[in-house]
Amino acid sequence: MKKIILTFLLLIALFPVISSYSQNVYEALPIEFAKPSNLKDNPYLDLSPLLKQSDQLVPSIEHSNSGQKNYNETGKSLQNNSVESANIYYEKANDALKGKNYTLAIYNFDKALNQNPDLNQAYFGRGIAYAGINELDHALKDIITFSYFFPDNLDGHLIQARIYSAKQNFDRAIFEYGKTIELIGNEYSFYDERGWIYIEIGKYMEAMKDFNKVILLQPQIVDGYFGRSRVKSELNDNIGVINDLKKVLEINPEHSMANNNLGWSYFMKGNTKDALAFINKAILYRSDNYVAYDSRGEVKLKLGDYKGTINDSSKALELNPNSSNSYYIRAQAKYKLGDKTGACEDLSKSGELGNEEAYTLMKTYCQ
Repeated sequence: MKKIILTFLLLIALFPVISSYSQNVYEALPIEFAKPSNLKDNPYLDLSPLLKQSDQLVPSIEHSNSGQKNYNETGKSLQNNSVESANIYYEKANDALKGKNYTLAIYNFDKALNQNPDLNQAYFGRGIAYAGINELDHALKDIITFSYFFPDNLDGHLIQARIYSAKQNFDRAIFEYGKTIELIGNEYSFYDERGWIYIEIGKYMEAMKDFNKVILLQPQIVDGYFGRSRVKSELNDNIGVINDLKKVLEINPEHSMANNNLGWSYFMKGNTKDALAFINKAILYRSDNYVAYDSRGEVKLKLGDYKGTINDSSKALELNPNSSNSYYIRAQAKYKLGDKTGACEDLSKSGELGNEEAYTLMKTYCQ
């Protein structure tokens, strides 16, 4: 089983997104590793980048509407008091968004749009608020409406790309990332995010191109090398994986998942000594890295340290109860120690979580 698949990147700090209305800052996803219940999980299925900097997401009412498509003429002027009332609700909605009170934000954006249907920036804010409560269909509808009126607004295309990713509509996500790249072609993070989507759908050479572009634009950060190592793992290029991970650790020696993955790469080459050394570092640098405990448990299983395997896989399950692989390797250790009942219970749970290999092994252990 390829443990290298369980890796995902530590994106560094914040990256700027410049639109025709605001200079927004979106925080990159702060998750280093995937959920092992699904070895194909993508870090960008999380919508947290939309919400981390919500105080900067929505244009203030003072921003000019220059460049807006003129599709919203009503043929009559709104009463001044309606416009003023809409502005008040809009600012209240923004304040609620800053405080992550998404329900209140939606309520006030609704009020603002009822008072002034031409206040099209409100669709963007309401879309972010809907994303905050995981109402993705409503969120997407509002962001699409915003983009209809502001077709050259970078933020609208970027948020659409991320929501489509969360909905696993990867073809559409790639299309929207393409739009963001058309608008700003030298922003490395767009290539990085799209690269992970290409991995998700098995277009590895397209992913390779995107991560190479990340490295070209930002050779002194880990993102491109780490993403490219993931692609190479899918292409069984273990030499390339090791080289890229060494580059990551040259830049950031405390990168937990790079240490884990490098250790796993050595394990795949039969080098258990170096494997344990790097995986131990992964746990040292991030004690909640359940993937690293799972990795170390599997190495210990190979070495015949069955109690060590049980301890590490149990720790992984404490951190993430949905780790099918942790149940799988713990079952094997329990069986070796004579606990057939416990082994079969773990295999059953592993299979329930989607590991087909567990059911194959049950035919041997549990008859």
